[in-house]
Parts: sequence; structure tokens; C-alpha cells
Amino acid sequence: VNYTVMGNYVPDIERVSHESAPLIYTLGSFLYLAKAFNNARRDNQPTCMPSINDEGVFELRDALPIATRIEGNLPVNVDFNYARGNNHVILSGPHSGGKTELLKNIGVYHALALSGFPVPAESANVPLTRRIVTSFKKRGNENKGSLESEINETSGVIKSLQQGDLVLWDEFLDTTKPELAAHIEEPLLEGFSSSQASVVLVSHRATSLRQDLGFRFMYPELVEIEVPEGEVAYYIRSESTQ
Repeated sequence: VNYTVMGNYVPDIERVSHESAPLIYTLGSFLYLAKAFNNARRDNQPTCMPSINDEGVFELRDALPIATRIEGNLPVNVDFNYARGNNHVILSGPHSGGKTELLKNIGVYHALALSGFPVPAESANVPLTRRIVTSFKKRGNENKGSLESEINETSGVIKSLQQGDLVLWDEFLDTTKPELAAHIEEPLLEGFSSSQASVVLVSHRATSLRQDLGFRFMYPELVEIEVPEGEVAYYIRSESTQ
């Protein structure tokens, strides 16, 4: 088999993979979006062109969680919002409660809107974003890594934050022992809240945190759906704010 890149013969398959990777990722994204919008149309879900603003406002209304889809089950649509000056949010609730899925969807909606794509929602307003910083734990790898490295990583992110940044942080210090987390969690959260970035964190210890840390605490309501394997999945029904 002869491989060509930009019309030139390339004998090295490793170089072919490197050169073609951006195209493959782009085509994969288009295919994923096509499936998502086909599902939305099939299920009579709303679709809109999002508004883009430079005022730091993010608002989703009746949005389909497109990063969360189990064949045969329709996730319940979600509303979510933040605005500059009120853009530090902690999502809390029980394990397997849908917090991580909401976090993923916030990132996906930002990426789609800022790339010029329509989104499956009744309405969407998305702010211009300088960069998106994410931290998601790998499954089966929750207990690996040291507390020191996690603190250093978090501190480095906080120091680099600017207005226009978006931070999506899953399971914030979740692997830290509670007696240790009590001493380091609130100072780090104060560092996030003092920044001008938009910050959405998932934490299971919200009830033990001070309420004056500069964060809005949100506890999503859940709906239980049986999945094909007989297990139980949880999807966000709506938001409840304290």
C-alpha cells in the first residue's frame, strides 16, 4: 500500500499517522456531531445556534446532554448558568449522581459553540473563552499519584488563571483523606475564587465547607434510568441552588 500526504509519497506509517491525525480527529468530530444532532431530531429535541458574548455569561436552557448518551435511553435535558461575578460553582451530591457528566457537557457546549456549531438546546449563550483547563480522573486510577503532586498541579493552575479562562475540575481532592483535605481544600478553593476565571468543581465534601468561600453550591436533582446491562445510570433532571 502506498501512502501519500499532500500528494507526496510517504513510506513511513508513523509519519502518516502523525500527518493525518488532525484530519482524522476532525472527521471523527463531524461524525459524532452528526449522530448527536440526528438523535436530537429523532427525539424531537430543540436545536439552536448559540449566542456568543464577551460578558462572561454562560447559559443553557433545555439542553440535551450530548456527552452522555446510552443507546435506547434519552437523558433528561438540563438547565445551567453562570455569569461573571457569580462564576465559581461547586457541584455536589452522591456518588454516581451525574455531576461529572454535567461537567463534561459544560465543556462540550463551550467547544461546540465557540467552533461555530449549532447545539441541541432550546437556547444557549456562551462566553468568549481564552482557554479551557480540565482535570478528570481516569477510571480505575483514582488512588494513584501523591497528594503533593496534586497540590502542586492545582496551585500551578490557580497561579496561571486569567479572565476568560474556564476551569472544569472533577473529584476535587477526592482521593485525599478527609483529615488532610480539611486543612488544604479551603485554601485552594479560596485561590480559585479569587481568580477572574470561571470555575466549576465537583466535590463530595460540600456540606463540610464554609459557605463564604466565594462559591455557589449546586445540588443537581437526579432521575434514575435502567440501562441495557441492568445497571443503573443517573442523569441530571434540573439544578437546585443553595
